Amino acid sequence: MAKDIASKRDECLFIEEELILVQTLYKGTKAMREQGALYLPRREVEPEVDWQKRIDKATLFPAFQETVDSYTGRVFAKGLMPNDDMPDWLVEEVFPNVDMRGRNLQSFASDVFRESLIAGAVMVFVDAPAAPQNENGSPLTVQQQNALNLRPYAYTVPYKDLLGWKSKDGYLTQLRVRMHKEVEDGPYHTKRVEKIYVHEPGKLTIHGKTTQGEWIEEDERLTGLDRIPMQFFTTNRTGYLQASPPLHELAYLNVKHWQQLSMRDNLLDVVSVPILVSTGADLKNVVVGGGYMLNIPEDATLKYVEHTGAAIKTGSEALKDLEHEMTVAGAALMRRDNATHTRAQVKEEAARGNSTLGGMVTDFTSSMEGLAALLASTRGEEGGTFTLDANLDAEDFGESSMNQLEKLYIHRIISKRTFFAEAQRRGELDEAIEWEIEQTRVAEEPL
Repeated sequence: MAKDIASKRDECLFIEEELILVQTLYKGTKAMREQGALYLPRREVEPEVDWQKRIDKATLFPAFQETVDSYTGRVFAKGLMPNDDMPDWLVEEVFPNVDMRGRNLQSFASDVFRESLIAGAVMVFVDAPAAPQNENGSPLTVQQQNALNLRPYAYTVPYKDLLGWKSKDGYLTQLRVRMHKEVEDGPYHTKRVEKIYVHEPGKLTIHGKTTQGEWIEEDERLTGLDRIPMQFFTTNRTGYLQASPPLHELAYLNVKHWQQLSMRDNLLDVVSVPILVSTGADLKNVVVGGGYMLNIPEDATLKYVEHTGAAIKTGSEALKDLEHEMTVAGAALMRRDNATHTRAQVKEEAARGNSTLGGMVTDFTSSMEGLAALLASTRGEEGGTFTLDANLDAEDFGESSMNQLEKLYIHRIISKRTFFAEAQRRGELDEAIEWEIEQTRVAEEPL
């Protein structure tokens, strides 16, 4: 098949399935139901009407969504602050409404981080209204541009809308993205139409689709910049302009929980109603319930057959185990290296950002500074730096970590000796306490 301007580069196609997964999970129960058989397959002998009922009442355990929001809250616990070297006009004119849609610096930055944590990456572009010239042909002064509100702004493009790129010696020479623009649709309404933006250094070309489905060039704009005004934000870089959702393992576990919870709930519906069984009586088209009487032969019997509940118990235990696995997978970004032994060491290393989340914060701050540089470059100036004082204290996870260990011990996944050693390693027990002596003391205590 011939590739046209709307065709996706192979690297973009490769990640599409994971992007659909994480974005659907984050949107919640309604979005998961709308995906139908993709995440809740119909069983081989299941009637379609029963399968549809199962989808309509399925509910999502929001582990993925809550983990993303929790990490985003941690990162912006104290806010993103511009330092003194940031140009005053950016702080005063641009940051209060970064995207010209009402989002200030904090709101915009947290949304960008959240999206990059979900999808692995997000693209942020910089644009500025074209400035007219004075009557004598001279360019407008900064004061004149301010008076006309001709200042730069930023806007985001989801990673899923990246179509392709070209580069030379690590320098981006072309970037194609899918856009959706709002246009007039009659006197009272608007509609969204698909466009393709082709960015090149100093130039932007906009393409639209004809009624025959062909893509044609509709507009061309000169940017006056020597580079493509895009800052690539990523939390899990896998290559040049390539990324993968950092919480994809948690996402797969969450889908598994979605499926098993649906099966457990369906089983509850079936076994909650006992089955009336008769022997020695020919019962057809009878009504069973309060206020009704059955007439049966003298030697006939009637009894109810009920489920033992063993399958329900097994299913519930499996769900609890899955929820534990999701907790572990969700906490992965706070995990330090194997050299960490005590709570004090964990706290000290957290302050240094010695974790995956700490690395993300460092990269994100650098990317925000790159965005500020792009905004400033529209006026031929330099940008500045930011301070992002995130909450990277793994001590907050201490109680959760011990609860996880306790569950592992109760389910006989780890031994009592291992549980003891892990409690010491986390600083919950004094390192001077010896296992053998403590077991002797326990044995000597009265029951």
